[in-house]
Amino acid sequence: NAMLIQKAISEMKENTYKLACRQVEKIYRLRDIKGWNIHRLDATQVFKEKGKESDEAWNELVAGPSVAIVGQFLSKTY
Repeated sequence: NAMLIQKAISEMKENTYKLACRQVEKIYRLRDIKGWNIHRLDATQVFKEKGKESDEAWNELVAGPSVAIVGQFLSKTY
């Protein structure tokens, strides 16, 4: 049983790594080939906090910057 669990965990880690690599490749392709302006938002602190602090971190690190980025995008005239 323990061997099966370890094998399953190893396969999950490997599959997660492969998925992350494919996602990063797609992001770089959008940036380099399509010319998209990619923005990185780090939500790590949100998941380290709890309760009100988590909500505040979300607003400061994710929601606020996201609204600003979308606002800048929408204000551009083409």
